[in-house]
This record gives sequence, C-alpha cells and structure tokens, in this order.
Amino acid sequence: MTLGVPAGFTGGDGFTPSPNVTARRVGYATGVLNGQTSPGGAVGAVQKSVAKLFGPPWNNTLEDAYGSNPWAALAAPSTGAQLDCYNLAAIGAVQLLQAGVSVGVSKAYPTTNGDATGRKTISDPQNINQQDVLKYYLGDGVNVNNYEGFLMLYQSGQSVSVYTFFPLMGPFPPWTSPAVAGMPATVLGQSAFRAIYQELGNERSGATSPNGGQQWWFNTSTGLPALGPVPFPGFTQ
Repeated sequence: MTLGVPAGFTGGDGFTPSPNVTARRVGYATGVLNGQTSPGGAVGAVQKSVAKLFGPPWNNTLEDAYGSNPWAALAAPSTGAQLDCYNLAAIGAVQLLQAGVSVGVSKAYPTTNGDATGRKTISDPQNINQQDVLKYYLGDGVNVNNYEGFLMLYQSGQSVSVYTFFPLMGPFPPWTSPAVAGMPATVLGQSAFRAIYQELGNERSGATSPNGGQQWWFNTSTGLPALGPVPFPGFTQ
C-alpha cells in the first residue's frame, strides 16, 4: 500500500529523470516499506535497505556505473559500488516517490556563513591567480569531503525533516534558530545548513585526528590544504 499519490523522479544534478510511475516500481517500493504507515518510518526503512544493498560508500556516482539512473542501480545493486552520499540519497528518493512519499534530494556544502547551498571559493592567499575551495575532513583527518548529500521529507510543500544516507542520520528539523547570518530564508537553505551542521558534528564526535570534522580551504590546482581550520557557524573552534 502506498502512503500517498505515487510520483516519478524529476532528475537533477547528475541524475537522469525517471518520470514514469509503474506497477513494478510501486510494488518494489512498497515491498521495501514493509508495512510502514508513516512517511518518517518509510524513510527509515529505505535508508536501511539502501545501506544493505550498496554497502560502504565512497566517491563514485551513478554516472560511473549506472548511466546516472537510480532505478538502474536498484536493478543491479552491488555492495562494491561505493556510491557517494548524494547518489545513495537519490536511490532512496526514487523509491519513496513511487510509494507516495514526497521527498527531494540536494547537497549541503561546508560554509563560512549560513548559506550551505553552494560551494565556497576564495583567491589562494599564496597565489592570487589560483583559487581555493572549502572542503572538510572526515573523522580520520585524512580523507576529505566536498559536500554532504541529503534527503528532505516534505509536507504541504515544506521540508519537515532532513535525513542523510551516509552516515545514516535523521530525522532532523530544518534549521530555524538561532539565526545564522547569510542563511537563505528558504526550505532548501534551512535544510542544507542543518544537514552540514549534523554531518560536521558527527565527524567531530568520532574524530581520531585534530582535523577530523574541520573545514579547510584547499587549492583547486594542487588539491592540497591551503588554509585552516575554518570556523563553522555554531561551533566553538
């Protein structure tokens, strides 16, 4: 049984649209839900299913192996696919939409202010002809992330909960207070800031290095750290 009107996936950044609602897809999705009767419970069930099917993530995308199509990934899942957090969220989203659960996916970026909806760049302090981009270290203080992919659960067109598919986290409410300078007064702006706030906090809580969960400027030409750590709004450095 679906929880609402089934819908297709409009696609987006890096994904092929899958607009069709089919009996096969609806059946697959409702099977994953396994009797869940609430939208939040449905998201939780899909989170666990995606994690089981695709195993530990890394930096691969659906384009690498599945032609940018989340349903192609579900037709031939692999625990060695090593898809990143954003692509895992999209795989979850297509199922939830077919089950009548209203959701969307996006990316949350490290930030120096309240706007986590896009990449931050500056001129490199050592070479003004080069650029630095803001990234963050994972808990080991070695591996680096560009962003955190997340899923938004909607109600009446508004995001009511934020979830991530790696690490498995949520639900969290979109950020509404305290006010953070520069945050867009939009559903996406509030949700993106919440997602990156939770992700940085998660990396810091299990950090095995002083740099774990810290933001740094990285030179786009060399790929090396250029300046940091860079304070994140709301955290004490």
